[in-house]
Amino acid sequence: MTLNAKVLTDEAKAIGKRPFGLWIGVLTSLKSPLELVDIARMVPQMDFVMVGWACDRSIADQLEAEKPANLYYLGAVPDNLKRELIGKCCVGLTTSKYEGFGLTPFEFLGAGKPVLAYPLEVFREVYGDLIIYAQDLDDFAQHLRQLYNKRFCAPVDTGAVARRQARYDLAEAASRIVRRLHARSLLIFTEDASIDQDAIAGYYLLQWRLWNLIRESGIDLHILANGRKFSTEFDLMDRTMQVGGLVELLRRRIETLRQSQKHLARVEGRVAYLLMRTLEPMCYVYRYIAERRDLPAKAIVATGYSQVFGGIIVKCIFGLRLACLVHDARLQRYTWARSSLFMKIYYLAYMHVLHHVDLIMLVSNTMRNELLNYYPYADRLMVIWNDTQ
Repeated sequence: MTLNAKVLTDEAKAIGKRPFGLWIGVLTSLKSPLELVDIARMVPQMDFVMVGWACDRSIADQLEAEKPANLYYLGAVPDNLKRELIGKCCVGLTTSKYEGFGLTPFEFLGAGKPVLAYPLEVFREVYGDLIIYAQDLDDFAQHLRQLYNKRFCAPVDTGAVARRQARYDLAEAASRIVRRLHARSLLIFTEDASIDQDAIAGYYLLQWRLWNLIRESGIDLHILANGRKFSTEFDLMDRTMQVGGLVELLRRRIETLRQSQKHLARVEGRVAYLLMRTLEPMCYVYRYIAERRDLPAKAIVATGYSQVFGGIIVKCIFGLRLACLVHDARLQRYTWARSSLFMKIYYLAYMHVLHHVDLIMLVSNTMRNELLNYYPYADRLMVIWNDTQ
């Protein structure tokens, strides 16, 4: 049952010799990855494997320092290894405290693996009782012991999983977006990553699948992106124009500085981050103006802070309609307390900008309800999986 992948370290080659649970996610405080350290200590009779991009280097360092012998952190891994891990694990785990949708449980359930998670409102909306819900760490450990004692014989209702998945058909979502925007051509301002970067998050995959399906529906699609990783992976390079080398240069500089523990480097990293937040929207505007004659679209779909800011500038200057795809309706909730004054102003400006877009596209009704707490235009909200407005 051991893994065949050649990229594993000698330590991690022991994975599969004992039953193991698999955690997949980005290492940020939002996902509570360090809780798996406690869970692993509470259930020593089995192993635990973590897979995910170390977005927060301090969390990754703490994880490496504190993890017990039965917990393996593999970092970002290729898709084939992730699929192999899902196929050979005994249970999927997520310790996330907030999700806008949450794609990972479907990956586990589709492979017939039980899933343990906190009872998030959006999980109840999307997955219903297909997930085993745990109230706290003790509850996680108790469920895992029960599964272990039953040799993980917790059959997943594959028919029910298929019916749930059918509700979230990306092809139908792409078609619905096109109909709502009344567009024969679309301009996308979107986030991407450097071709050699290990940044992989669920929202990247969802939005680039959407762009691909919109293209396949026959729409004349044009994409402005700040990287080329996913435009390459989804065969959209011919539709994608890079938004200047400045964005990638700043991003590489920030990533380098984040790896350093020196105080001066952290200060420089913050400065570079603020510069990127300020300059990146203008990169999109500049590239649009430079290529405007070859961009017939009358509507823009934007994702991400910088992309929406760039989109609103283009909307104001040229009168294009602007829609945005939002993956987290609690815009500043998880970064506000730790943010600098500049970033607090930036988040407030972003929330103000949302009042001026023509359509906000959301990935769950839970997100729609959250956004309605402070967004006054219910008629401009669209859940991409259904006709809710």
